[in-house]
Amino acid sequence: MSKRRGSLFLFILVLVILLIAVFLGQDIILGFLKKSNIDMGKKIVELKEEIIPLKIKITSIENDVIYYTMRFYDTEDTLVKTVEDSITGQYLFIDFIIIKGKDGYLFFPNIVYSDIIPSAIGKDLIHLYNEGGFPLIYLKSKMDKNYIDYIKKGFAYSLDADLQKDGVHGFGNSLHLIGGIQKIHLNYYYFYTCHTKKGGVEVILK
Repeated sequence: MSKRRGSLFLFILVLVILLIAVFLGQDIILGFLKKSNIDMGKKIVELKEEIIPLKIKITSIENDVIYYTMRFYDTEDTLVKTVEDSITGQYLFIDFIIIKGKDGYLFFPNIVYSDIIPSAIGKDLIHLYNEGGFPLIYLKSKMDKNYIDYIKKGFAYSLDADLQKDGVHGFGNSLHLIGGIQKIHLNYYYFYTCHTKKGGVEVILK
């Protein structure tokens, strides 16, 4: 009888240890996922599979200065901001901050810089479409509180310097203007097409 009790006790002990191991293992796995992916909430948010938040037209390159027009659009292709500016150089680069949420990727045009002006002192783009912590490029006609909170949370993550250090941010493609006015398409718009499912940015000339 004592042997049976001893075996039963040993069985229960092993079972408890296994349960604890599984529980701890889940905690470790969940902790890793939380570090790898941003917790954007529990409710499902519908994102368009393709958005074009930014279009750039190069008007001229003169004496190593690139003159350009930037247009920012919301998710329904409504113009929300136009900026005319210039930057020294013959190569133009646009960096995007890309945030991965549970319902897809969010894209935020971040900095414009060139082969002469490094990204560290490039021109900030985020302030151009930031309105009270909400990025105007994610406006749409029907926005519920869940959608607004989701976008604002992702936007806040994109501005978090600590997350940048941890490598949470990604960067989209850049527009490379090869030197010489005759080698680029003037007065055409370069469409920055963002794919929310794949997380990629594609530059299309139209």
